[in-house]
Amino acid sequence: MPPPTSIPRFLLPQRSALWRTRLSASPSTPLTIRNASRKAPNKAPNKAPKKSSKPLVLEKPSRFTPPSHPARLLKESPRYPGPQLSAEEAAVQKSKKYPNMMPPEGTFMHWFMNNKTIHMYITLVRIDIPPISYI
Repeated sequence: MPPPTSIPRFLLPQRSALWRTRLSASPSTPLTIRNASRKAPNKAPNKAPKKSSKPLVLEKPSRFTPPSHPARLLKESPRYPGPQLSAEEAAVQKSKKYPNMMPPEGTFMHWFMNNKTIHMYITLVRIDIPPISYI
């Protein structure tokens, strides 16, 4: 019968129950088991805690800023390449008409497109007319 093969020690997990045998544990070093529910025995206290007459009070912050939203530095508006437009060039650029652009300010179409009352009226009439037409 072949001799039983042994597993090399480096392949076994460290501190496993396999290595803790009665033969290897000497009676002078007892095995200590730590449980989370047990309290540690009270040893002689090193120093008594100092008690101050004043309660511990933290300074109240002026404003709560959570870590996810820290205070931000004021940033300058983005600068675009090239020189600043003159007043004349800015006025010409405002009056230019391109396809699919909103109408210029001061015109009837600009007022009509930006009037909430007219849009609410059109929406409500459009919702109400189909049920009325079936009656």
